[in-house]
Amino acid sequence: MILKRTIPLAQLLAASLLLCAGAANAADRDNTDVIVLKNGDRVTGEIDQLEYGLLRLSTDDMGTINIEWSAIASIDSKYVFDVQLVGGLRHSGFIGTSDDGSELVIRDEGSGRSVALSDVVRIEELETGFWQRLSGSLSIGFNYAKSTGIRTDNVNISSAYQGDKTKATLDISTSETSSPDTETSHRENLTSTVQFQREKPSFVMLLNTLERNDELGIDARLTTGAGLARYFAQDEDSEIMLFAGAVANQEWTNPGDGNVEQDDTQSSLEGALGATWRIFRFGDPDVSLASSAFLYPSFTESGRHRGNLDVSLRREIISDLFFDFSFYESYDSDPPSGGETTDYGFVTSFGYKF
Repeated sequence: MILKRTIPLAQLLAASLLLCAGAANAADRDNTDVIVLKNGDRVTGEIDQLEYGLLRLSTDDMGTINIEWSAIASIDSKYVFDVQLVGGLRHSGFIGTSDDGSELVIRDEGSGRSVALSDVVRIEELETGFWQRLSGSLSIGFNYAKSTGIRTDNVNISSAYQGDKTKATLDISTSETSSPDTETSHRENLTSTVQFQREKPSFVMLLNTLERNDELGIDARLTTGAGLARYFAQDEDSEIMLFAGAVANQEWTNPGDGNVEQDDTQSSLEGALGATWRIFRFGDPDVSLASSAFLYPSFTESGRHRGNLDVSLRREIISDLFFDFSFYESYDSDPPSGGETTDYGFVTSFGYKF
């Protein structure tokens, strides 16, 4: 059985620490990017990222600082960046600013194009090393109630890799709930996506998930497919992405009947409709809200449809450390094992982003 055993917490934690350590130890490039502010101040460092209206700059003497995008008069860098505009358009190349400071100039192989600074919503460096292109977060939660004896452990790992024309994500979550009167229940999910990006806001995306959910009677479910995605309503503090495609679904279920000698397997073909929505509010502290909803109507099983909803509210405690409050719900109108149709829960955790 693919997910018959829970992913050991110690192994997840060790792998995550190695990942963070590798990212932290990646070789730094020269801090030669020059930022001139509208008040005349000049700062030299390494542009990490522009996101949600803030330019993050690593400096030798002041550490990492955040600069409001609207306060910048000019930028100059000899490194290549991926630039995203309002509405989802994207370009890549060396970046600078026009003489009057109103436009961002993107130069690629001798040619250049200019875009209004107010239309730029994200900038991310296209570095050459693997670790430099990797970002992510790790969070761990634990809940226990003495009155009922119910204990819940959870681990969540999120990572993203930005390539020249592709972006890949990998998210792993595992949750274990136990009590004196019931069997231990496991919920595990591994989701990966690959986006084949281009200058236009629409792109092809591959979607793969591997999951286990004891509450729904699913020992393992492997879903893989592809579709077309597009960014809508993208600006400096929020973005919406819509997805439509098709997936193949293979399930291994345990009916829980002692007369059944082996687990059941079932295959199906499904549609896939999804949406993600992210909101960020910069302040003291930083707060962000991320949500995703996916619906899978079956093509081969009449009347069956299933879906997933995830909502996460994140509040920064101190730099790179955060508190996370999440809600999840999984629904299946006709579970193959005859189990529960709905599983949902709330998760609180503390984490670190890298």
